[in-house]
Amino acid sequence: MPTYYTSKLMEKGQTFSEFVMLCARAMGICIDMRESSLEEPIPEKFEVNTHDLKRLKSAKKELKILENMNTEKKLIYGKNLKKKAIKSYEKYIKQEADENKRLTDMENSVNLWESPPELKGLKDFMLQQIDISKHDSYYSNKEVRKRMSQSDISYHKNTVEQKKWNVDYHTKEHEKEVTRVTKRNELFKQLRESLSKCQL
Repeated sequence: MPTYYTSKLMEKGQTFSEFVMLCARAMGICIDMRESSLEEPIPEKFEVNTHDLKRLKSAKKELKILENMNTEKKLIYGKNLKKKAIKSYEKYIKQEADENKRLTDMENSVNLWESPPELKGLKDFMLQQIDISKHDSYYSNKEVRKRMSQSDISYHKNTVEQKKWNVDYHTKEHEKEVTRVTKRNELFKQLRESLSKCQL
């Protein structure tokens, strides 16, 4: 029975080099091509993914804007962020309460159900599933109180720290990507050289 990688070999035949390059897709050096069609050729050179570079530029830009704000703008920015955070948590608390009500209503129905003795395990399972699904709103309420007690300026400071973290993270990730792609390209260069010397 053919595998994903031997189907073409079994159907039409392949040269040794074609088979090697096809199987190379299963290795880390071709990790970006794992979702690609087997018919798509392996490029002569892999390009660096610019995702982290774009995120880095964006984070630097946002950080610069935040750091250049005067005190009044920092307070306004923090106040707006605080409002959004509190509103988001309040929405989440309401959602938790609505979901808990539906769970409690169902729990009451299950408890009222006079199941056949042979189906007691099913009833117990249903109650267990409801129990483990209930929200403990203590954390959400605590988080709202915490958010409300924070000063407006602390929201600005926390965002600045987050942007600094983003700059550091995306710098490191971009450097890792450049290193990975450089190694992959070197491995493919070696692979192609070895195939050009091979008489198979």
